[in-house]
Amino acid sequence: MDDIAAAEKYLKEHAKFELPVLDMDTEKTLDEVRQEILTLEKEFVFEQIKQQFVDDLGALASPEAMREFATNSKLELEQGELMMLAKEKEFIAAFQAREELSKKLEDILIELEARRETLIKRVEETKYVVEQNEKMRQDWKTLQRLNTQKKTVLELTFKLKIPKDANYAEMLDEQMQGIIKDTERERALEDTALELSAEVKRAELAVEELQQEAARRAEDPQLIDRINKYQQLVDMSKWYQNMTNVMQTISGMQVVKCEGSTMIVKISDYTIDLKIDAKEGVLEDAKISPSDIDISDVIEVAVEENDLSLLLMETRSRVHNFQKLIEDISTLQQKGIMCAYRQDNCVQITLMNTLYQVQASTEYGRNHEWLKLCSMSPSDPKLISVVNKELQCTTLQTLVDRLLEYQE
Repeated sequence: MDDIAAAEKYLKEHAKFELPVLDMDTEKTLDEVRQEILTLEKEFVFEQIKQQFVDDLGALASPEAMREFATNSKLELEQGELMMLAKEKEFIAAFQAREELSKKLEDILIELEARRETLIKRVEETKYVVEQNEKMRQDWKTLQRLNTQKKTVLELTFKLKIPKDANYAEMLDEQMQGIIKDTERERALEDTALELSAEVKRAELAVEELQQEAARRAEDPQLIDRINKYQQLVDMSKWYQNMTNVMQTISGMQVVKCEGSTMIVKISDYTIDLKIDAKEGVLEDAKISPSDIDISDVIEVAVEENDLSLLLMETRSRVHNFQKLIEDISTLQQKGIMCAYRQDNCVQITLMNTLYQVQASTEYGRNHEWLKLCSMSPSDPKLISVVNKELQCTTLQTLVDRLLEYQE
């Protein structure tokens, strides 16, 4: 601030200082004055010489003295001319030196004016910088107050203790490292973009070559015939795939895998793993998962008779019957009847404080297959006989309804 004040003071003291500038009229007048001075000096010297000559001529008495005087006068005249020429040269040199000095003074004046303007500009810039610094200082103070308020709110809200002397060097270092990482990532992305651009260019060239090659081959009759046959095969494959999807939808079976001697068929939520001798076309073994449905007897018969269709159709039927059994159990549970599935198609029903053990067959729900009441607690042999011989219930819902009617 002291330097700025001193600069302003120096500027005010010398702002009004100006060097005289000579215009064209002044230069012309000076030239005329110089010529008049030269003329007057010549006349003055000439009059001095004339007067001296007259004085010396009056002092002479003999012809020898006059001749000597004439000779001396001639010599003095020549010396005077030489002296006048020397003075004229000195005057010209002095005049040229004055002109050079005048030019130097003008250059100095221009340089001083430029320095003055530069100083004024720097003073203004310094004032602006000071104002901006003061403004930034006020903004920083305001920001510090806001940060203090936020810190206080955080401490009171979350019961935190934030240290007053934060390690800003570490924060700045982390920010710098983040900036460096972002820069490196940006450069890597730029390199990747350049590589991708080059690959796209190469791909475009390759596509162009392929198009040219395709245009050349478009007129080849053998190639056209091969394309037509290939299209026919594609159409046949699509038709076969569509028909396969239709048959799978109708049959409820889906061939998941068929590779070598292994064939996997999916029926609803169950998967059948088949082992087939592809060369002989013989069914060797089968396995179902999950294994909560027993199809061992069907597998044995199908392997013995080499009847794959029997295995698949019978398995599909048993899966459907088992799912219906599970659905009926879920329906009874929703109605508030305690009903649970046990292994080997055995169902346990609790009805009016009586526990029933019911055996369902693999043909559950079919008209020719009835449910078998195996036991009940407390035991009632008469009711067991009636249910198994007379009621002939095919579904759990029917059995429950008949049991309720009988107990009433």
